[in-house]
Amino acid sequence: MRRASRARLHPEFRAAILASTVPQSVLAKMPNNPVVRFNLGEALIVKGNTDQGRSQLLEAIKVSPNYFPAKLALGKSYMVGGDAAKGLQYADEIIKANPNMLAARVLRASALMTLKDFKTARPELEMLVEKIPNLKDARFLLANLNLAEGKVAQSEAEFR
Repeated sequence: MRRASRARLHPEFRAAILASTVPQSVLAKMPNNPVVRFNLGEALIVKGNTDQGRSQLLEAIKVSPNYFPAKLALGKSYMVGGDAAKGLQYADEIIKANPNMLAARVLRASALMTLKDFKTARPELEMLVEKIPNLKDARFLLANLNLAEGKVAQSEAEFR
């Protein structure tokens, strides 16, 4: 039970625990359960099996096309892997169906910045910061955007 409570606090623990407790027999019993596929996919990615993890996330999406956690995890995995264009693609798919999903908007802004599309990233980030002033990811990205554009004073203010 103690491991489970730590898993809620640390996603990497959760994924590692799931990888060791989601045997193929569970997947065989519930092949069309997107949550099982999603959890297994996340766990495999955390363990370093990115291709297998992405495959499971894609299966979750195939089973349930609007299962946004799988799309978000897939987009993040591409960002981490250096493919910002694919990260942006998944963020845009989520936003098209669910415009208020903040995590997808943060992913989108991050991908845009990585692709050096600052002009498009700025309004996205400013909207996020205005909507939720304590959203640290958006503030951090906005500070980095300001720094990249040479707006040192604005960047410094965001970092504070």
